[in-house]
Amino acid sequence: MPTLRMKRTRRCKWCLVFTVIVVYGVIPAVVLLFPGIVSHIVLSYSVPLYFGDLKHPSSAGLDAARYVSVATNTGDTLGLWHILPESVLGEQKVQEKPISDAEFDSHMASGDPIFIYVHGSGGTRGQFTRVYTYTALRGENWHVIAFDFRGFGDSSGETTEANMAEDTVTVYNWVKKHSASSPVFLWGHSLGTGVATQAARLLSSKHDAPDGIVLEGAFNNIHDLLEVALITMPYWPFPFLLDIFQDALKSSDIQFSSDEQ
Repeated sequence: MPTLRMKRTRRCKWCLVFTVIVVYGVIPAVVLLFPGIVSHIVLSYSVPLYFGDLKHPSSAGLDAARYVSVATNTGDTLGLWHILPESVLGEQKVQEKPISDAEFDSHMASGDPIFIYVHGSGGTRGQFTRVYTYTALRGENWHVIAFDFRGFGDSSGETTEANMAEDTVTVYNWVKKHSASSPVFLWGHSLGTGVATQAARLLSSKHDAPDGIVLEGAFNNIHDLLEVALITMPYWPFPFLLDIFQDALKSSDIQFSSDEQ
């Protein structure tokens, strides 16, 4: 009669067999049949990770900040926060009165540096880890412009790699329209580094390059990243399986090639 230990051992063996079948059989087969699923995983634009009101930055704990809706050339809209520097926040607390849009525009043109934050995959501009970054940047007395790409958060439209770069250019142009001679920088994080470099190239081709670009957690391109990403570790000993994911990225035209910009 089988003992309890034997039953547990048998159960563990079946769990191991099931895991191997799923990881090395089912998942690659699904990717082969539906390669577009990889773009959803890479971009993760349908994962909100924030359930506050994106039209009110105060819901994320950000005072002296406003919501702006910026139109793209396709008629879609991008949700955006303009977060004022720490010095202005201190003035507002002393005066205890709301800041008008005209005052926001005036502050933007005051000469203080402006950083456009280009976030990575998943979530929205309201994600708490990103809010921490905004708070740190405004603490240096810099303006922060945080926005969501098309398809992310409250921004409408389709999410593609090309659209993400174009959205960054759209936000940059909006900032330049209101910032007079204030220096404007791009700050890319994670996947956003690939977007920021593409946007900088597009702007440079129009002789309107940003004053600088900061890349936080950068990588050469998405294909090199896939080769070393922990999520693909089970496939490292089997290059032919890893090629399935690489081909799916290529078929979805996902490159994020910072090294070629």
